[in-house]
Amino acid sequence: MHQTLPELESFPLKDNTRMYYRHFPSNTNVVLILVHGIAEDHKYLRPQPSI
Repeated sequence: MHQTLPELESFPLKDNTRMYYRHFPSNTNVVLILVHGIAEDHKYLRPQPSI
């Protein structure tokens, strides 16, 4: 599990605004993409401990 958030990265959209994301490396082939609105804080997207 990550103790700190990965670096915030971005890429340009076709209208030159930026799309920001964080990449959480994993030891699995599963890919999960989470998209949230402007009213949420990215800190709530941190990985949770497995049960």
